[in-house]
Amino acid sequence: MRNLLLITTVAFLIHCANLCVADDDTRMNVLLIVSEDHSADLGCYGDKYARTPRLDRLATEGVLFERAYVTQSVCSPSRGTIFTGLYPHQNGQIGLATHKYAMYKRWPTSYRYMKEAGFRTCLLGKTHVNPESAVEDYVDVRAIRDANFSKRGMGRYAQVAGEFMRAGDAPFFITINYPDAHWPVQNQVEGRPRSPQGPETVEPMDFIAFDNERMHTPIQGYYNCLQRLDECVDEVLEQLEKSGKAEQTVVIFFSDHGAQMGRGKTASYEGGVRVPCIIRWPGVTKAGTRSKALWSTIDLLPTLLDIAQVAIPEYLPGRSTRPLLAGECSDEAYRKYLFTEWNAASAALYYPQRTVRDGRYKLIFTQRPEAICPSADHYLRHIRSHWTGSPSYEELKTAPERTREIYERFMHPDRIELYDLKSDPWELKNLADDPALADDPALADVKSRLVAALEKWRVDTKDPFARPELEKRHYEESQEMVRTGRRTPPDGWDYVERMNPDNF
Repeated sequence: MRNLLLITTVAFLIHCANLCVADDDTRMNVLLIVSEDHSADLGCYGDKYARTPRLDRLATEGVLFERAYVTQSVCSPSRGTIFTGLYPHQNGQIGLATHKYAMYKRWPTSYRYMKEAGFRTCLLGKTHVNPESAVEDYVDVRAIRDANFSKRGMGRYAQVAGEFMRAGDAPFFITINYPDAHWPVQNQVEGRPRSPQGPETVEPMDFIAFDNERMHTPIQGYYNCLQRLDECVDEVLEQLEKSGKAEQTVVIFFSDHGAQMGRGKTASYEGGVRVPCIIRWPGVTKAGTRSKALWSTIDLLPTLLDIAQVAIPEYLPGRSTRPLLAGECSDEAYRKYLFTEWNAASAALYYPQRTVRDGRYKLIFTQRPEAICPSADHYLRHIRSHWTGSPSYEELKTAPERTREIYERFMHPDRIELYDLKSDPWELKNLADDPALADDPALADVKSRLVAALEKWRVDTKDPFARPELEKRHYEESQEMVRTGRRTPPDGWDYVERMNPDNF
């Protein structure tokens, strides 16, 4: 009885404290919208086939980032960064949660920070990291937990979000995870989108570097997914307006990674890691701004902490975006180098790669170039329906020579690939194997500089895959899972303990 009385008293005091915060707090609310599986294929990014009027309008109301990136081009590792502000190799979420990959420990997450700062918190849609408790223990309103790849009942998202926004006066933090454009890429579900496109009205995105009649079917579905997403975003932004809190709310939109199309999701190419990102911050952003700053999802958590007026921990590798949005920092000064990585999605897709880019050039380092890239092989074998947004091995036989060369490089990458993103934004010509490189000191200097920057980053972030003995052990463990047909080791992945950077 005494313990019950104590608990009740503490709960009452916390409630009173929250009421005090609600009365006096002038901090901004945060509406974070995270979509799935699409690259920067929106009308506001210049895509002529996308029908995304609401997202296009949001871009005119805030800042559109032309160079926004996730840290790894598959769901759980990307979301691990979104929650923790750390690179996948730093937090341990190097593969999909469904395959039991997990963070090294219960890192502080955005939800913990925001909840402890006095924000009301809500999470709609999947979490998809391990342990989920590191996030969900700090969520006040948790709804629509399923992945919802069927795309049914999409109106629930805006309805629940609207109810949450209006439920109190304390500042709120809400994340809405929309399932579009994750496979299956449905043309229409429950009347969404209202006017779907036909296969004759679209063409494959440039990064795929392949087109035939068959490809227009998945591409049609993809663009209809984006149209359905846009309708859903319109509904939730309408709820925000109706709440009367739009002018006190920062709206952040981005995708968790690129489209599941050839050279997209699961790849280190631009189609996989470059995403749309739009931020509208009333009183801070200038409407209609387009930024060329190198923005990464490692910057999300520091930005949230800035909004919450919480000190940004030194261990976080990212930085707050607020000075950039406010015009206090130039695009060039914001970040000199940006990094991404690939580790795994499942054991079969283990293939460590690291990338670095500056304002113009991008370098991809492949740790095991002697092996075929399993992601490329999955796409070209069309092993399941969600890998068919790519040429097949059979289709490549009659494809143009340039296409065959591009996919041969995807399957068998050199240890170092180098691309000029200014003249070659979709990485179709590898300068590192160009004979002219040997006679071009300036280009050779670019390669050396990027290699040095990548090596320094790996040291600074304690990348365990840079340690040969640790990488070899995880490779062997992954190969054993493939050989035995298991999704995960019986006792769990030993990398969670072995690769924890705190141990070395």
